[in-house]
Parts: sequence; C-alpha cells; structure tokens
Amino acid sequence: MSKKVKLSLLFTMISPLLCSFDYGPYVPKVYFEIHTYNDYVIVKDDNGTIKNPPEEKVDEPGHAYIVINNQTSVSKTIGYYPLPGNTKLSIGLWRFGAGGSSGSSSSSSSSGSSSSSGDEYPNGVRYDFESCKLTKYQLPKHELYCRQALSDEQIVTLTNYLKDKNDSYNVLTFNCSTFAARAWNMLFGTTFYDGWAMTPKGIRNELPKTKLTIYTGDGELTTKNTFYHYDSKKAKFVEYYLN
Repeated sequence: MSKKVKLSLLFTMISPLLCSFDYGPYVPKVYFEIHTYNDYVIVKDDNGTIKNPPEEKVDEPGHAYIVINNQTSVSKTIGYYPLPGNTKLSIGLWRFGAGGSSGSSSSSSSSGSSSSSGDEYPNGVRYDFESCKLTKYQLPKHELYCRQALSDEQIVTLTNYLKDKNDSYNVLTFNCSTFAARAWNMLFGTTFYDGWAMTPKGIRNELPKTKLTIYTGDGELTTKNTFYHYDSKKAKFVEYYLN
C-alpha cells in the first residue's frame, strides 16, 4: 500500500474525531456592551446648527454608555423599552438638557396617548439617545467596548436597575460612567472602578482587565431620529424627536 493511500485512509479514520470537537450550531444571544470614548467630532451644535468646519475634540471627558444587542428573534423588555429581535438599543445617562434644549415629544400609555412640543429633554436614563446624538451631532472617534452575553435572569436584573435609576444624575457621584460601570459590575460580578467621579477614561483603562475581546465601536450605531425616557411624573414612556 502506497504512502499516499495510507494517509488517505488515516484521514478518513480521524475525520469523525475532529468533527466531534465542533462547538455545535450557533445559538443567538442577547449581549450587554459597555462603550466609552474621549475623542469626537462635533458636526452640529446642541441647537442643530451645522459646524463648518466640524470641530474636533481630543482627550475630552467624552461619554460612556451601554448597548443591548438582541441577536435572538424574540422581543426582550429592557427597562421600559420593548426591544425587538435582531435589534440594538443604546442606553445612557444624561443630564438635564444635554444634547439639545428643546424638541417635540409624544407619549402613550394604557390610558391613552398625548403629544406636546417644546419639552426640554429629560434628566436620567435615555433609550436610543446615543443613536440620535452620536450619529448626527457628535461623532465618536476611537470608541472602544467589550461585551458579555445576558441570561434571562440578568435581563430582569438590568431592567430593575434601569427603572430604579430612571431619574438619577449627578456629575460627581452618579454620571454616565458610574451608570454604565455599576450595571456591568452588578451583572457580571466584576470590579470596574466604582469610586467618586467615575469617568469614561476610567472605564477605558478598565476594559483590558476584563480579559475579554475589545472592539472598536466607531460608526456601529444605526442613526435614529427619536429617543425615549420614562416620565415618572406622568407615568408615561415618552418619545422625543431630535433633528
């Protein structure tokens, strides 16, 4: 028997063994991503006026936020937001008026719906605001993020956290970075720095400690015109429009 035939027979024998190490079919998951950046380009000011030329900012305070990437075909409730399958949702903490001083809003609830104009943007947790702001006004550069999969139990924990912190914001003790880092720590038992005056740069420095893959997030958000916030006073989930 020739050497070539022997090798062919050997490969035939070991092929099933190699296949036995296959990880199996891909199972869609829901991912929690923590994002951070310090460099960005301002293409519009907060009033919607186009900057000509665009204004580049380097090593600024920046922003930190989270993204829920639902890769399953099943809708998931994240905080107050019903997230359809195969869809991403950005969630961030913003101070009163950040990103614009006025706009139009509409809201709905089980008791009916209402709409108004000229409402100032809310303080606290905003859903999909980054998909408006960071794709049309302030374009991040060198944005980084890492991610981990969420179980159904962790989604419930995250939802309770988002509802509890809905109206929270303090530039020193509970800002956008504190919001994102505490959510990550709570869900995954990690020890992102969680001290006084947490910053996006602080989170950036913590990412390598996770030992996870670090991704570049520039341009990953889909541009949207509306974002959402739960109005605690009106007990309504309100939709806002951002030009």
